[in-house]
Amino acid sequence: MARPAVTAEFTIETAAGTATARNVGSALVVEAPSLGVAEALLRAAMAAPGGLGRAHDLCSRLGLGLRLSVGGREVALLGADAAPGLLQRLLGVPGQLKVAGWLAAIVGASGAGIRSALTGSPEPLPSWATRTVSAPDLPRCIAGAGAIAKTHGATLAIEAFTSRDGRTTYRAEYEETVLRRRLSGHQGQGALVGFVQSDGRFVPATPAG
Repeated sequence: MARPAVTAEFTIETAAGTATARNVGSALVVEAPSLGVAEALLRAAMAAPGGLGRAHDLCSRLGLGLRLSVGGREVALLGADAAPGLLQRLLGVPGQLKVAGWLAAIVGASGAGIRSALTGSPEPLPSWATRTVSAPDLPRCIAGAGAIAKTHGATLAIEAFTSRDGRTTYRAEYEETVLRRRLSGHQGQGALVGFVQSDGRFVPATPAG
């Protein structure tokens, strides 16, 4: 059965600002210019009858996708093609959260509003998630991270740390480990450089403006 096509383009006004919605094939893509607007949209959706769960189930039955982006980075997906993972299970939310997208958006903002929305008792991370790769240059860090990513079918985030004498060290960790540290406001944060995906491919981070 062919998926229905979505034909729509409109704006959504929130107290935090304006989001735009447009169709891309069988998906409706909602573009939020900031984390504040994205949070306002998510809160409004959760307050509606049935909340996000109803929207996710309806889109899934119709074969439609509903995608939320912040600053050009996709951060959430409901309906068709959504693949819930560990983060969704520990937060108890439907659809799929894109950790890489949230991290890239949080780089340019405080993330306080998002932190306040992510409550609950997180499930333990996989035992291998404590593994890190440190290297004096990015190519070697990517290579080491790629080996871990391929072995465990996961995505690793790479941060850059600069010492007082000007030396830069690159460190790769499981993306959800980095996300939790950033959302908790932990001070030991480096500059987010990018992500090594499960196939070993490196994707540079795009900080939100």
